[in-house]
Amino acid sequence: MEDTLFTAIEQNADDPQVYSVSALTEEIKLLLETTFGEVWVEGEVSNFRISPSGHAYFRLKDEKAILECVIWRTYLAGRKDLLQDGLMVRILGELSVYPPRGGYQMVARLVRPAGKGALQERFERLKATLMAEGLFDESRKKPIPPLPRCIAVVTSPGGAAIQDFLKILDSRFPHFRVVIAPARVQGIEAPGEIAQALADLNRWTVPDVIVVTRGGGSLEDLWAFNEEVVARAIFASEIPVISAVGHEIDFTISDFVADLRLPTPTAAAEYLARGGSDLLRELQLLSDQCIQLTLSRLESLREEIAGWQESLLRCSPVASVNVLRQRLDDLVSHLVTQGLRRLETRRVRLQHEAERLMHTSKTALDGRRHAFLLLQEGIKAMDPAAVLRRGYSITCVEETGEVIVCAAQVSEGTLLSTRLREGSLHSRVVPREKIQEES
Repeated sequence: MEDTLFTAIEQNADDPQVYSVSALTEEIKLLLETTFGEVWVEGEVSNFRISPSGHAYFRLKDEKAILECVIWRTYLAGRKDLLQDGLMVRILGELSVYPPRGGYQMVARLVRPAGKGALQERFERLKATLMAEGLFDESRKKPIPPLPRCIAVVTSPGGAAIQDFLKILDSRFPHFRVVIAPARVQGIEAPGEIAQALADLNRWTVPDVIVVTRGGGSLEDLWAFNEEVVARAIFASEIPVISAVGHEIDFTISDFVADLRLPTPTAAAEYLARGGSDLLRELQLLSDQCIQLTLSRLESLREEIAGWQESLLRCSPVASVNVLRQRLDDLVSHLVTQGLRRLETRRVRLQHEAERLMHTSKTALDGRRHAFLLLQEGIKAMDPAAVLRRGYSITCVEETGEVIVCAAQVSEGTLLSTRLREGSLHSRVVPREKIQEES
């Protein structure tokens, strides 16, 4: 029966369109992305995990369904605390399909606590109530002292806000006395501790100004400064209060009630140090002016003293002595000049005489050198070695070295040495008759 049914369907199908799995998945992906675009989804976080690549994967669920979600690491920074299992959140992102699994998922870009809307409503309601009571009126705000001697800071001692605050004060005007009134700035117990710290500081009455501060955070993190007990404690303070909570874009009820709102803890420190910095600049300017006036007065007195000294010198014997001293200097200078001229004349004469002697000596030396060369040539001409080089030889008795100039100087058996141009010969004298006999 089934074969018959399928056969009928196939017979009725006229060239049907067939999708591959990947092509169908791409069609679904395109349909989801173009149909929904950006969408907000609210639910409970579960199965939250961060991969080695830094991207985070989790599920968003309610009592009836589960939505797979991913948030890339570039959007995850600062949102890890919100994406914890069991928390209710609102997520802004796009719906897409992950082809390898064929399942749809949400690619999140923005995360907000799901309770923010309720908190915002509560914030606006309290703000309207306190405004109606006049807690925000500018007329009742107290002026901030331009140069407070003692500054009290209500904040967490271990937070970054107090470190930034103190660093700015120390760099701009390190002469303030700073008192830290420790209080939690986040959590259920924070509002009561902040209000109590304000009350204690007012009973103490030492600070000239109070700064209520903490660093930035989410609406929930800053909520302690939106509580009514904190607002009324600030309003009741006899000491001027500065509110410096969060970042520049953050506003709390404390900001509206305080005598002055500054956007950050560092901005509060810069504002308070401004008076000290201005005072230091003014003191430096006055100091420079005093130094300049003192130097001018000293120069004027120095010129006046010099004038009196000149008058005294003109009227005292010292002036005559100075004239004679100057005359003596002139005479010495004249004598030195004349002496130098005479020395120069003598030096020129000596130089001429030295040049004449050098010329005479050179002429005589050249004559002697020429005569020497002539003698040297004569000696060379008489040198026996020169005679030998022309082919002659010298014969002498070997024992005595006597030069043989005639045959009568030798007898039979005498040993002779004949010196040639190169080398020498040795011979013995024999009678001519003996030579003929042997030959």
